[in-house]
Amino acid sequence: MALDRTILANERTLLAYLRTFVGLMSAGVGMVAILDFKLTLLLGTLFIVSAPVLLVIGIVRYYRVKKNLDLIYKK
Repeated sequence: MALDRTILANERTLLAYLRTFVGLMSAGVGMVAILDFKLTLLLGTLFIVSAPVLLVIGIVRYYRVKKNLDLIYKK
């Protein structure tokens, strides 16, 4: 039962990374497209660049934890 909760927590964490990716990407695009200030252009570009990096980190962490859980579960 505890292992099932851990598996679900791992999936929930991946979805949180995905949600953060979508939020950062949309905020970055909105800042670059709508607002016309140098600071918002810089911040929007930073959001757009960091969003895919964060998504890749989330996916890599998900698969590492999944691999470890699969090893534990098969024992």
